Amino acid sequence: QANMKFTSTKRSKFQDVLTIVLVGYLASKTKLDYRQSLVKLVDSIYWGLYWLEDIGRYNQHARYMGGNWDPISLQLDDHQVQVSGSLPLDLFGGMFVRMGTNPKCWPPTGVHHAFNGEAMMHRISIKDGNTLEYSNNYVEDFAGDTNAFKNETCQGSSCNIPSYSYGDLDKGGFALARVLLVKLRNKILGVKTPSQERSQPGSTSLITHANKTYTASEIVLPYEVDLGRHEVKGKGFSTFDGLLSNQTHGPQEGVMSAHPRTDPRTGELLFFATNHGAGSVPIVNFGNLMADGTPKKYIQIPVPSPAAAFYHDMFLTENYAIFFHSSLKKDFRRLAKGETLTFFDKTSNLGFGVLPRNASSADDLIWIDAPAPGHIWHTVGAKEEGNTLTLYAPKFSNYSDDVKIHLPSEEPSFLTKFVLNLETRECTEEIIFDEVVERPTVHPDVLSPAYVYLRSEGLQSTEMGRTIVKFNLNTEQTEGSIDCGVYCTFGESLFIPKSRGTSEDDGYLVDIPYFPDLHSSKFMVWDAKQMVEKPLATADLPQRVPYGAHGKWLESSFFQ
Repeated sequence: QANMKFTSTKRSKFQDVLTIVLVGYLASKTKLDYRQSLVKLVDSIYWGLYWLEDIGRYNQHARYMGGNWDPISLQLDDHQVQVSGSLPLDLFGGMFVRMGTNPKCWPPTGVHHAFNGEAMMHRISIKDGNTLEYSNNYVEDFAGDTNAFKNETCQGSSCNIPSYSYGDLDKGGFALARVLLVKLRNKILGVKTPSQERSQPGSTSLITHANKTYTASEIVLPYEVDLGRHEVKGKGFSTFDGLLSNQTHGPQEGVMSAHPRTDPRTGELLFFATNHGAGSVPIVNFGNLMADGTPKKYIQIPVPSPAAAFYHDMFLTENYAIFFHSSLKKDFRRLAKGETLTFFDKTSNLGFGVLPRNASSADDLIWIDAPAPGHIWHTVGAKEEGNTLTLYAPKFSNYSDDVKIHLPSEEPSFLTKFVLNLETRECTEEIIFDEVVERPTVHPDVLSPAYVYLRSEGLQSTEMGRTIVKFNLNTEQTEGSIDCGVYCTFGESLFIPKSRGTSEDDGYLVDIPYFPDLHSSKFMVWDAKQMVEKPLATADLPQRVPYGAHGKWLESSFFQ
């Protein structure tokens, strides 16, 4: 309640809450044992704060409820779907995987956000030119992993009990009080509260490396799964053979970004990430695995405080690994004042940490500030020419403190070229495309791409977007676009190269667009080189696929 001024109406509501709490406690004390009485007292306070903040109404107006934001309840296995058109021969035997959140408890008991919910994997397996199979499953905790979080808030009828998630911290208000109440409740009941890095399997992306498969989100350890054609089995959290354990600074264990990079020449996996959990300090961690999965390098890099809220993606060149230090910050001290956990600092310019890939310590880092504040979610790519690095990414010049990602109210992002001089440590930036774009996809086997495919929202922000634009980074010109129609919304297209492609752009685009008029989803495939608007193949999926995070293509050889 620090620094909050109550109007007479709010003061009256607060008094009502205290009355409800007192009556509830006195009634419970005569009927229940001591532990149950304490739990009921904690619950009464929690629900009083919930009511005082009118969270139910807030959720309805926050735009993450309704339409394609709502979760689905069915888990389907190998549901056969007929295809209109013809699926390309290159895709036969492969699988498209879309990761995302899908809350088990609905409606939510806390503030809802796009980041909230358990990890769900949607799998589309290509059988032949006319048939595919659709499956979807939660990524469940491995029963043998004693460190995994068994979430008692999502066990059938017990969903409607106090809980908290990113959305609560994102809103501020009484969030800190409600978080402490949930932790107190768990302590009374003897429920283990896990460390943040082991809170749940990642829901943002799917990572494959050295014959192993992981789900990932930047706040948790990578979670290994056994992914087959017909099922997904959890195997447990991974520290990459100790690479992410026993950190020198900050929490004991590290985490991994949702967007590591694989060097197509060497097969190495590289990533930047930071653990914002208990005991965190302003440090970004750089990790490097050999092609066979052997840990190669782990460097902890101090960054200005407060740290950026997200280190979601990175750039990679032949000799450098680069992270971006966003103007969107995270400071837990703000929660004590009823403010949002994250905030956009207009006095702090966007920065880049350039780490030589042969670095032995953080002392080798080259720090370069951009000329203006900004935030980046996803990168396109980078190229290296002598002492000059050219980076490409959709950049937000401003961002909401409460992170309105993917909503019409989200600030616009434009494709931006950053030129970094490693000698003078100077940076210039230039917008090279005037449409609002995000969710870039490029050829996965090209280190410095010439082509990028971007989801466009047009000249102003909308919910997701209806157009995919093909952009040539060398000429800085568009080379075609695909519009899925007025009653259609793209999620995130993914570029899949042809097995015998003759150029970098020779391949396919796949996506699962949402059709609001029918409240349904389709799997669609286009020719990425020709960019003809009519899809090569379309399949009506047996159920709607909610807006998710990122997709992954698995070749038929993956399942051999």
